Amino acid sequence: MTDLARVYCLGIETGPGTQDMSYRSSFAYRSGRQPADECPCHRRQKAHLLIGDRNACLEAARLAVQQALQNLGKARPLLALVLVDLAWHYLFEAQQAQLTAEIQTALGKIPLVGAYTLGQVYRPQPEATLRLENQWLQVVILGEAEG
Repeated sequence: MTDLARVYCLGIETGPGTQDMSYRSSFAYRSGRQPADECPCHRRQKAHLLIGDRNACLEAARLAVQQALQNLGKARPLLALVLVDLAWHYLFEAQQAQLTAEIQTALGKIPLVGAYTLGQVYRPQPEATLRLENQWLQVVILGEAEG
């Protein structure tokens, strides 16, 4: 049951009437009441039970690579760092090679280094506060500026 808790995450609405969600995964499943500090959402905040889909995840991985390449601008790519939430390991358990091949195909000849994480920390905008997300795949491409 603990493995399944990583695949079924909660999509928590970040504000009333917004489509923006924060994603949270449990590390384990326990029946019964949970202490208040373990609840990832507040009273009257909506949470949606979500399930991972392999095809949607493969498309998200391709889009993440494309976005990272665009953000690189004119710099020459040297290395891609791919941080993948552990939930993806459970989702692709028998098809890990397929996920790696999709990412490598999208990267082309850029060398790839990857690691599993228990969530990622990111900043959506330069002036925004840091956010913690679960169930994500994050691509960082290190490059060398021209000149």
